[in-house]
Amino acid sequence: KARISESDIKDAVYAYLVVQIPHYGKIKNVVTPSGGALGEYAESTLPWSSGVRAVSVLEDQAYVQVKCGSVSEPGTYLFEIEWTPIKLKVVDADGEPIVGALVKFEGPVEVIEETGEGGIAEVLLYKPGPYRVRVEFKSIEVAELDLPTITSTTLEIECSVYNVVVEVVDVWGRPLAGAEVVFEGAGGSVVVSGETDGDGALEIKQIPGGGYKIEAAYKRVRGEFSENIDSSKKIRLGLDVLFEIPVLNIPISRLEALAAALSTSALGIGGYIAKNRKKREYEEEAIEIEL
Repeated sequence: KARISESDIKDAVYAYLVVQIPHYGKIKNVVTPSGGALGEYAESTLPWSSGVRAVSVLEDQAYVQVKCGSVSEPGTYLFEIEWTPIKLKVVDADGEPIVGALVKFEGPVEVIEETGEGGIAEVLLYKPGPYRVRVEFKSIEVAELDLPTITSTTLEIECSVYNVVVEVVDVWGRPLAGAEVVFEGAGGSVVVSGETDGDGALEIKQIPGGGYKIEAAYKRVRGEFSENIDSSKKIRLGLDVLFEIPVLNIPISRLEALAAALSTSALGIGGYIAKNRKKREYEEEAIEIEL
């Protein structure tokens, strides 16, 4: 809508209302304050009171004469525009589409859309101008892009999102199947979690980059680790599991094994001392009888 007042054109002999739009829009019609539809006219002159009125409606621009000498038509003009959606494809560092990311356009129009199949979000930017695009995935900002001018209706933005394989092993490097792994981001929020497979591995597809505290637990043995995710890679987490008690399947740590060994040694030494003490007492008793 464009409002033309008497004060806008009072000092003009000839006045025109001109509208230009970017390439991703198409002007379909122009409606005058009196209700006249001008969409079918291009580079035309129409009868207007005692004179003529210049009108041209093209796809990317339109002009309408609003004053010609003593004849004028102030008021609100309606430009009906069909906008082509801007498609933004969001991909991870490996070029794979990200589904479920939030795309935020900040500028003349504030728009938030979620990526769907193929990692694509569609937005209608019906107010031209510079925009800043932010992408959030799993509540973490993973990309930012400035668009001074939109030159294409299809854009692609690469995000700091990676694919990670986590391996959980014991002290001997043997895989631990069924271990629970939790990635905690800033503020202790759980970003992703899962359980290792039969090979002791957990494949995590598309995790936002950044620093994480990782908690790994295998039955009764737990461990905490820190890791900065800045690329797609493998991460090996070693838990303090020395062996498992057969049948019971209870994991034993090195500390527990050492404590058990020390206890057994202490019992052995105690038994040896007690045995020798009894032997000496018996010998002393035997000597007394001989005397």
